[in-house]
Amino acid sequence: MLPINAPLIPLHGSPIYYQGPSVEAGRKPAVLFFALSAQMSLFVDPFNQAVIRLAQNDIRVFSWDLPFHSQEQDPNEAMRQWTQEFQRNPRFVDDFMDLCQENVNYLIGQGWVNSDTLAVAGLSRGGFMATHLAARDSRFKIVLGFAPLTQPQPLEEIEHISINLLERIALSSLAPQLIHKQLRFYMGNRDTRVSTDACYQFIRTLTDTAFAQGIRSPQVELILYPSIGYKGHGTPPFIFEEGADWIKRQLIA
Repeated sequence: MLPINAPLIPLHGSPIYYQGPSVEAGRKPAVLFFALSAQMSLFVDPFNQAVIRLAQNDIRVFSWDLPFHSQEQDPNEAMRQWTQEFQRNPRFVDDFMDLCQENVNYLIGQGWVNSDTLAVAGLSRGGFMATHLAARDSRFKIVLGFAPLTQPQPLEEIEHISINLLERIALSSLAPQLIHKQLRFYMGNRDTRVSTDACYQFIRTLTDTAFAQGIRSPQVELILYPSIGYKGHGTPPFIFEEGADWIKRQLIA
């Protein structure tokens, strides 16, 4: 049995869970964090290591399930289900972004989130969705990714999706909408699951786009660390801690 807070049920969409100060304490700095299901993202080690550190610093961390990542579903099958959904519905990412914005509006409307101190973060495919949300919603000015998926082609499960769709959903396509954000990605130096090279290429595209728009020192960072885990796709505890501390510095002066 997971030691979870009672879910905060929005008017529409999936249940919202959180870690951190009680919602009865009013508005607080907040982070949306996506990894797998909401419960695994917030309450299961190692996915929640950054979450715990943030919650200990008077920051609320909210989450809801990534598509096909409910508590009852096998996360190892999720990418195949994403593939099938992309083939059926090219607006798959957009539909999840609509849900995210509905939930954010709900949290702000309830007085639980300060919209001026709001960040979004994610692990792997959660980092992919987190970055899409930051590009869509101007309220998110701080973006953190741990081993984020940036360009879907390297994943063998989605090899049959059209090239045009893959280019449209790749994070590089979002660069014009991200140039005024503070963004930090952590990536293993040989991640063959989501591709270290693809992540670097996104960071280079975003930096060049910002520079071309007159931003002389784009606030865009890529931090490499020695790869661990399956296909070099693991994230060590010190990286989760570093990332959490970085977000804290941005949210709490």
